[in-house]
Amino acid sequence: MSFIERLQHYMELNGINDNRLTIDAGLSVGLIGKAKKTGKAMTSANIEKILLAYPDLSADWLMTGKGPMLRNSDSAITMSQFDSIPLVNINKRNERSISEQKNTKLIPRIPFSAEAGALSIVANSVAFDQCEKFPIISMFPRYDFTMIIHGDSMEPDFKSGDEVACQIVDDPRRIQWGRAHILDTMDGAVLKRIYKCDEGVLCRSINPEYSEYIIPNEDILKVALVVGTLRRY
Repeated sequence: MSFIERLQHYMELNGINDNRLTIDAGLSVGLIGKAKKTGKAMTSANIEKILLAYPDLSADWLMTGKGPMLRNSDSAITMSQFDSIPLVNINKRNERSISEQKNTKLIPRIPFSAEAGALSIVANSVAFDQCEKFPIISMFPRYDFTMIIHGDSMEPDFKSGDEVACQIVDDPRRIQWGRAHILDTMDGAVLKRIYKCDEGVLCRSINPEYSEYIIPNEDILKVALVVGTLRRY
């Protein structure tokens, strides 16, 4: 199912019509009907409004289709969910340090397949508690979220399955041109080395088999700099 199909499914199960959703979430009149007709995702601002209006709706399910549709307030993060972070084995000597690490600051993991606007939602702290969260990695520079990437377009620097730590760039003047960034676009997230050009942002893969292309500025919702990588062996 697409984003709008998942939203419709939630609405049907809860007896919510277009008018009710429009009023509850404070959306523009006709927005839901237009989204159903085009099949496209909404802007991050409108998605935020829906999640605020219906707190039982899972942001992860709505945007990616993964996990349960409804939030489970009793859910908890278990040690098995930290397998992507290099933790030492638990024994009597280090049990305390492991416990302390579990209680440290948590950073959200955003699915690479998330709908457009996912980075904006995390940046605005909306639905933060609905994301997977993992302890911060102190060896990395400050970062706002992680994302597991897919595909081989950025090999050998970034391999499919690598988890990248990313720092959201709110000021365009602070974009580090030529470095790898995650771009939250109207078509979803992309990982590329980016360069400034007159038509927008030039995106280049590291793998020479992939061609470069340009994304218009108006199609870019958010930019995040890659500051670290976790790789499974």
